[in-house]
Amino acid sequence: MTGFVDSFSSQQLLPPWIKKDARAWNFVVRASNFRFQAYLDSHFNRAAPDQAPFLYRALDDPAYGILCIVEHGNLSSGAIGTQGWDTVTTNEVSWTFPAQRWRITSDNLAVDPEFVWIKPYMMVDNSYVMFSSREIWGDETEMAKIKVATGAAPDDMHIDVAIEAIKRFAPRARSHPIGYMHVQMAPGSAGLDLAALLARDSGLAAFNRFLSDHAQVVPAANQAVAPAQQAGMALNTLKQFRDVFDMRVAAYAALVAARATRTNVRDLVYYDGAKIALEVMWSDTSSEALTHLFGLVPPHDGNAKSGHPAGGPPIDEHGIDWDMPRSQMPVAFGTSFTFDARFDVLETLHTYGMT
Repeated sequence: MTGFVDSFSSQQLLPPWIKKDARAWNFVVRASNFRFQAYLDSHFNRAAPDQAPFLYRALDDPAYGILCIVEHGNLSSGAIGTQGWDTVTTNEVSWTFPAQRWRITSDNLAVDPEFVWIKPYMMVDNSYVMFSSREIWGDETEMAKIKVATGAAPDDMHIDVAIEAIKRFAPRARSHPIGYMHVQMAPGSAGLDLAALLARDSGLAAFNRFLSDHAQVVPAANQAVAPAQQAGMALNTLKQFRDVFDMRVAAYAALVAARATRTNVRDLVYYDGAKIALEVMWSDTSSEALTHLFGLVPPHDGNAKSGHPAGGPPIDEHGIDWDMPRSQMPVAFGTSFTFDARFDVLETLHTYGMT
């Protein structure tokens, strides 16, 4: 399922992906071990049709995930050489959380735990990137309209995300562009004293140490780091194609290992989470993900806030419907930085249904 006949279309974005001068905003969000484990059990630990020789376990509470928004201005394939080929641009929104992958022996013992990152979904605004990530290694990637507006100051930032979806399911309902997420920082949110914050919150401090150990980046001032030390982020993906006759069954399913390595990291800024408005819009299309992945509760109060937040008008006011209830996702702290990166697909760990 990962072999292609050579052609222009199939080579367009074959991995490895090479990224130059990308800009990322990462938001550390408190979640729950229960939500993460439920996702792992329904996707990674479920027999389909056989049992994979791995067991995935969420980390103990307090558990955190990372909502990441990235501007890729120079994304290309390195499949036919070291020089980037056929450069594209795209914006990306993803939700990622860490887990432990245990190897299951023939005696049904869980041994050799390894930390990996799980990405339940990703949104992009480039169809080439969407199809490459879905078809080659199986990211749950969807198309979205992602608008990023930044100013001279690091905290002068406004991001709007919209999707083609249905607000209310009904026999005659039609899909149209609706708001999904809004991110905006208040003036003065940059320059967070991270050390003081971590001193007050031991759980957050432990997660920050985990980030240092298992989301390695190579700062711009230390480019001489050997490749063996550039471990990067180990990612595991469930690649699956659903059976058209029974959507509860996967016609093909496999576990795929990948690695993302960030280098030349610069312009690092920390942000006060209390001054970050990260708001999501509730619709019948978005409610399942917001409830099951983030653990958010839809607003039932008749006085619930709705529409695009008053902090500023929508970046794109043409054709996007923001007339929906919204709720805020609490952010522990945020970061932003510019970086280069390489994304490699390493191997297929297990193909279900094959000896």
